[in-house]
Amino acid sequence: MTSLVELLRRGVQLTPAGDRLRLRAVPGILDPAERDAVKEHKSELLDLLGGRSACRLTGVQDRIWFLNRLDPTGVAYTFTVTYRIEGPVDASALATALETVWHRHPGLRATFEEIGGVPVQFIEPESKPVLRSADLLGATREGVDRELRAALIAPFDLARGPLMRSMLVRTGAREHVWGLTLHHLIADGWTTGLVVREIAEILSGESDPAAVVGLDYTDYAEWERTHADSPASARNLDHWVGALSGNTPLELPLDHPRPPQRGHVGARVDFVLRPELTAGLTEFGKEEAATRFVTLLAVYLVLLWHYTEREDISIGTPYANRLDSEFERTAGCFVSTLVLRVGLSPELSFRELVRRTAAVCADAWDHQNYSYEKLVSEVAGSRDLSRSPLFQAFFAFQDAFHPLRLPDATAELRPFDTGSVQFDLELHFHPDVDERGLLGSFYYDTALFEQSTIEAMARRWQHLAASLISSPDLPIGDVSLMSELERRNLRRRNSTASDHTRDTTVDRLVAGWAESDPERIAVICNGCEFSYAELDHAVSALARRIDAAGGRDRRVGIFLERGPEMVVAVLAAVRAGAVFVPLATDLPDERMAWIVEDTGMSLAITRSDVAACLPEHVQPLLVDGSPGATPDRPLEPPASSSPAYVLHTSGSTGRPKGVEVRHDNLLNLLHALAVKPGIRQDDVFLAVTSLSFDISLLELLLPLVAGATVVVATLEEATDPARLADLLDTSGATIMQATPSTWRMLFDSGWEGLSRLTALCGGEAMSRDLADQLLGGCKEVWNLYGPTETTIWSARWKVDATDPVRIGEPIENTRFYVVNGRGLLVPPGVPGELCIAGEGVANSYLNRPEETEQRFADLAEVTDAPERVYRTGDLVRELADGTLTFLGRTDQQLKVRGHRVEAAEVEHALRRHPAVVDAAVILAADGVLVAHVAAHDGDTVSAGQLRDLLAPVLPAYMVPQRFVMHTMLPMTPNGKIDRKALSLLVPESTPADTPYEPPVGETETFVAKIYGDLLGRTGVGRHDSFFDLGGHSLLATRALFQVEERFGVRVELQNLFANPTVTALAARIDDDLTRSVQDDLAISAALDQLESMSDEEVARLLDGLN
Repeated sequence: MTSLVELLRRGVQLTPAGDRLRLRAVPGILDPAERDAVKEHKSELLDLLGGRSACRLTGVQDRIWFLNRLDPTGVAYTFTVTYRIEGPVDASALATALETVWHRHPGLRATFEEIGGVPVQFIEPESKPVLRSADLLGATREGVDRELRAALIAPFDLARGPLMRSMLVRTGAREHVWGLTLHHLIADGWTTGLVVREIAEILSGESDPAAVVGLDYTDYAEWERTHADSPASARNLDHWVGALSGNTPLELPLDHPRPPQRGHVGARVDFVLRPELTAGLTEFGKEEAATRFVTLLAVYLVLLWHYTEREDISIGTPYANRLDSEFERTAGCFVSTLVLRVGLSPELSFRELVRRTAAVCADAWDHQNYSYEKLVSEVAGSRDLSRSPLFQAFFAFQDAFHPLRLPDATAELRPFDTGSVQFDLELHFHPDVDERGLLGSFYYDTALFEQSTIEAMARRWQHLAASLISSPDLPIGDVSLMSELERRNLRRRNSTASDHTRDTTVDRLVAGWAESDPERIAVICNGCEFSYAELDHAVSALARRIDAAGGRDRRVGIFLERGPEMVVAVLAAVRAGAVFVPLATDLPDERMAWIVEDTGMSLAITRSDVAACLPEHVQPLLVDGSPGATPDRPLEPPASSSPAYVLHTSGSTGRPKGVEVRHDNLLNLLHALAVKPGIRQDDVFLAVTSLSFDISLLELLLPLVAGATVVVATLEEATDPARLADLLDTSGATIMQATPSTWRMLFDSGWEGLSRLTALCGGEAMSRDLADQLLGGCKEVWNLYGPTETTIWSARWKVDATDPVRIGEPIENTRFYVVNGRGLLVPPGVPGELCIAGEGVANSYLNRPEETEQRFADLAEVTDAPERVYRTGDLVRELADGTLTFLGRTDQQLKVRGHRVEAAEVEHALRRHPAVVDAAVILAADGVLVAHVAAHDGDTVSAGQLRDLLAPVLPAYMVPQRFVMHTMLPMTPNGKIDRKALSLLVPESTPADTPYEPPVGETETFVAKIYGDLLGRTGVGRHDSFFDLGGHSLLATRALFQVEERFGVRVELQNLFANPTVTALAARIDDDLTRSVQDDLAISAALDQLESMSDEEVARLLDGLN
C-alpha cells in the first residue's frame, strides 16, 4: 500500500512540504498500518514527486486522456481563443497578468505522466507560461493564421508542460492579435473564459494580482470522488441508460468514405446571423418560454432531419458540470457532456419541436449529475474507432467567453481555425461583438466532408431559420431547403432538349442503311456474317409471317437462344407492329406461365429445339421452319407513340411486373447514347447481355441504327470469361457494354483490358476499384444508370479518377429531380429519391393501375408545371459539379449481378413452404443473396428443400445462395424485421443439411481453400457444392482462374457446373493433370522416334499421313 498509483486510486492526494509529506484523504481511507507503511517509504515517494503535488485524474480527465491517446493529430483536445485588438498593448503587462493567473490556479499547472499504465496528475509548483511575440506588419489574415497555428497548434508534452501557449502578433501600428491555447486536460470553455476575464481584471486594475481562489482543482477531484457513487448519481445514470437505449449512429451524407479510425483533422466554416434574424429567433423562443439555446438547437435538428430524414436524432452538448457554486472561479477541466435525444417527424411543426426540445433539455438538466464516462461504457458497448460513441453531431452555445478589456484598447473575438475537430459535425454559436447578432461556426471532419458541403450547410441553416420562424406552424417536412438560386441552377441543368428523328421506328432506321450501304456488315455471330441487305431481307420476311399470324398490335414473345435470329426477331416484331416480349429460355415454368397470362400472349417467335418449352396455348412461330406463303404487301409502320416492347422485372407483390415501353422512348435512348459516348460506322459493338435484360437492346440496336457492326456473343462465349476475352480480341470489338459483375469476371480470369475498347458499365453500382481497373485497361470508360421504367439508361458519366463514382448527368431530353419523403425538391448535397422525367419515361406497368399511379407521378406542385416522372426508389445525392451519386434504396429492392430483385417477391415465394412462418431476403456485403427464414415451432426446413421450392418459380439469379435458419427473426422497436441486424450476422460455415467430411489429398485441400476464400466460409468439406455454399457463375470464373494458376489446367465453366463439389472438381483437375502428363509422354516418344528416322523415312511417313 505504498505505491503512488495505489494511494491515488484510493483517493489520497500527496503534497511535499520540504522533507515532509502531507496526505489528504477522507478519514478512514488509510488505516494506522497503512499510514505507517507510507511513512516508511516517504523518501521514495518524495523522490518520485520531485516537489510536485499528486492526485488522481477526475472522470472527465480520464476520458480525455483516453481520447487524446487515440488522436493521431495530438491537437484535437485543446481550446484555442484569439482576439483582435485595436489600440496599444503592453506586452510585458500582458505576460505578467498571464503568469499571475497561471500561479493563481494550481489546476492550470498540472502535468500528466503514465506510471505502470496508469495516468497520474502532478501539480507543478514553479512552472511558468511563455508569451511569444511576432511582428507581422501588413500581413494578410492567412499569414497571421499560419503564424498562430505554428506557435499554438502543436501536440503538448503532457509530462513536461506547461499545457498552455500564448502568442501576441503585432499586425499594425495599433493592431494586434492575441491567441491563447490550453490543453483540455487542464481547461474547458468555462476555464478559458475565466483566464481571459482574470487577465482583463488584472490589466484594468479591477483585481488584486495577489488574490487567491477559494477552491482549486484538487478540491474538485476530492469532491467528485465523494459524490461519484451517491444514490442521486446512480439514479441519474439509470435514467440516461434508459433514455439512450437503442440509440443508433446518425448517418450524415458523407463526401468521402468513413475511415476505420477517426483522424480529428478538421476545419471550420463561420457565418454571421443578421441582428434581425437573431432577434426573431430570440423573440420566438420567448413566446414559447424557450431559451435561445433551445431555439437554435431546434433549427439545427430540423437541418439534420432534412439531411438524414432520421426521426430519432441524438446530439451531444457540453455542460459546465460545476454543480457546486464554489467551483465557479476554479480553473480546470470540469465540462462534461449531455446527450439530447429528440424525436422528430415530418408532420411536426417548428413550434411543437421547440417545445419538445425544451422538454428534452429540461429533463437533461434535471439529470446532469451523472458520469458520462460510465454511460459510454454502459450504452456504447464495443468501441467503434471510426466514430464517437452515443452521438456524431455536436451543438454548443459558447457564452462563457468574456470580452477582453484592455486599458486604452478594444478587443473582439476573432474566428480562428485550429485545423482539428472532435466529432463528425459541430455547430457552435457565440455572441457577436455588439451582442445583437450571433457568430456561428460549423466544425467538420475533413476526412468526411468537403468545405463546399459545409458552406452550403451554413447557408441552409440561415435559410431554414428564417423560414421556420416565419411559418412556425408549418410541418417541418414541408419547409423547403431549396433557395431560388438553386432552383434556377436545377432548371439550367435540366435543359437537355435535343432534336432527333422521332416519327420513325428502329427497323426503318436500319432499313435506311440497307438501302444506302447494303453490303456493309451488320451482324456477326459464331463466325457467320450478315450484311445490312441480308438482315433487312430477313426482317421483312419474318415481319410478314408475324403479321400473317395476327401479331400486329399484339404482344408477341421472343423465345430464342443467343444468335442472329434474336436480332432479326426484335426488328421483325417492330416492323410488323407487334409488341415484343423477351422470354429467357431458362425461365421457370411458373414464371413463364405468369408472363404469358399477364401479357395475353398467344404467339411466340422461337426455334424448334426450344419451342416445346412454351405453354400449350402459345403458338410457336419457328424461325428455322418452313416460312410458308405470306402476302407480299407493304406493312404499315407502327406509330412512334405506340408500345414497342414489354419487359418484366421483379415485383414487390410476389409476381413479376411488366413495363410497357414505347418506340419513341427507345428512339430517344438510342439518339442520346449515339451523342455520348458516341458511335461511328467503323465501330464494332460486342453484345453479351441476355435479351430478357433491357440493356441488351442498346447492344443490339445502337450499332445497327448507326450503320456500325454488332457482334452477338453466343451463350457459351458470353458466360465463359476466357472465350469472351478471346472474342473481344478476335472480333475487333471497339465497344462493349456489361454489368460490373461481368467486367469483374473478365478481370478475375486474367484479362488485362483492351486499349481500343470503350467500356460501358451499368446495371449495378460501379466500385472505385473496378473503375480504376477499367481505366487502366480501356480507351474510355462510361458509367451508365437507369431503370427499365425510363428506357434502359437515363444518365451517363465518363469515368475519371475522382471519387466517388458518379451516376452522372441526365441524357438528352431527360430531367432529374431529387425529392425528400414529402415530395419536396432537395438541394445539392442533400440525399433524396431520384425522380426522372422526359422522353424516356415509359407508359405504365402492365395491368397494374395502382402501382402505376404510385410510381408514375406528377411533380407539378414542386416544378410549377405538369411534369410526369418515374419515382425510382433510388436514394441519390447531387454533388457540387451537378452530377449524382448513388447512395442506396428507399425500399428493399436489391441488385444482383445487374438484375433487379424485389426482396418481397422472393420472401413471398419462401412463405409458400408450410413450415416457414416468415422470411427476409438481404444482399450480403459480398453480393450474395441471403434468405433468413423462421420456421413454425417444431418444424424444420433445409436449405435444399427451399431451393427446390424456389427453382420452378424464380429465375436462377433470384434464388438465394445462402439460407440462414432462425427460430424468430430479429425485430426493430417499431415491430418491423430488423434487416440491418440480419446483415451483420455471419451465416453458418456449411449448410445444415450437408454432412461434413474433410478434404482428402492436396487437390481437394486446395479446392476447398478456394471455395472458402471466395465465399467467406470456414470448414469447407469435400462434399460441399460451390453453388450451395453461395457461389454463382461470376465467382466461379475466379475459382477456375485460381485453379489454372495453381495447376496449369484449364477447367471449362460448364465442367464446374457439372462437378460443383470439392471432390468432383478435384477429380476433374486430377484427370486433366494425368491426361496432360500422358500427352507429354506420347509427344516425347514421337519426337524420339522422329529423331531416329532418316529423311526418306520421315518423307514416307508424311506422305502416308497426307
